[in-house]
Amino acid sequence: NDEHKHRTHVWAMRVTEELPEWEDSRTIGRKRKWFPLEEAMAQVAEHKPTQLPYLHCLYNTNPRRPTSNSQPIQPHPLNNPLGIVTNSNDDLHLDQNS
Repeated sequence: NDEHKHRTHVWAMRVTEELPEWEDSRTIGRKRKWFPLEEAMAQVAEHKPTQLPYLHCLYNTNPRRPTSNSQPIQPHPLNNPLGIVTNSNDDLHLDQNS
């Protein structure tokens, strides 16, 4: 985001442990809330629509996405295309600057 001078990197991760407290919860009062992917897309569309293409890419590459009647979602066009990179642990990394 050139206006606010920040970048967003999105990581898809498998949660193996959830701590009741973590650094951001203590220092800035950050709250955690988990959403199914479809609900997350609805929340992001309402509150951070410029970040919705990240979740569209994740949805379209999700091997657990039902395929019988589910069509891929077409992301909104971006100035910079998203790249999908896998690391050695097969976690997806969506990077706007790829």
